[in-house]
Amino acid sequence: MQTKEALEKEIIEVEKTLENVIKIKVGVLAYKDVYSAFTKLRKLNLRASIGWRLMNLAKQVDGYVFPFETARMKLCTDLCKKDEQDKPIMKADGHFDFTDENRDKFAEQFDELANEEVQFEFKKLSLFDLGDAELSTNDLMNLEWLFKLDDD
Repeated sequence: MQTKEALEKEIIEVEKTLENVIKIKVGVLAYKDVYSAFTKLRKLNLRASIGWRLMNLAKQVDGYVFPFETARMKLCTDLCKKDEQDKPIMKADGHFDFTDENRDKFAEQFDELANEEVQFEFKKLSLFDLGDAELSTNDLMNLEWLFKLDDD
């Protein structure tokens, strides 16, 4: 299973192929900090043309994130420890509890699921597109995959 640091590194290393194409691993996209920042961006009051582009991208992103989360939860519930009523056993920290054998199976299957690369056609944003909207530095780091990195 990938660590937060590894996922953050992958965000930074998203391939830049064509100007209007974003390639990213679905596990990075669904990572809670990335998806949370994307949700904040979607809620900002931006010019209609930018909002329209984000709306179309959001539909594409959600088309991958929601099925990914469904598959992740099924994987968790299928492989976790169960009580007498066949209900998942959760640890004190709220995470699913696994046997050592099933933890390894989960990690292997989760990595396969999370490493699927997805591609979106989207004209990347510039900071100018945000106008006077406010996002934290942390949010911008998690949204770097949406922005042109040059100065134009």
